[in-house]
Amino acid sequence: IPIAPVKPRPHVVLQNLQKAANGKAHHPIPGVRRVQRALTVRLGVNVKVTGNWDIDTKRAYKDWQKKIGNPPKFCDGVPGINDLTALAEGRFRVVTTE
Repeated sequence: IPIAPVKPRPHVVLQNLQKAANGKAHHPIPGVRRVQRALTVRLGVNVKVTGNWDIDTKRAYKDWQKKIGNPPKFCDGVPGINDLTALAEGRFRVVTTE
């Protein structure tokens, strides 16, 4: 029986997401869309999928950071490697460079 090849999961670039979360990206980013979709599923809230790290995305990401038990100082709505990797599980890969 032939085995179908495994399709690689899409990736997000941590630094690009951090730039977006800090207001330094001035165009939609595909990785932000992936995060917005994942937040919608993982939190059960409707995060609009725009590709922009807007106030609703930041708020939802803070909620995600709290949900996974980050200390309060790390619940700032800016992705870190650990909370982003937890969000990505089964959905996308996290890379640190392009």
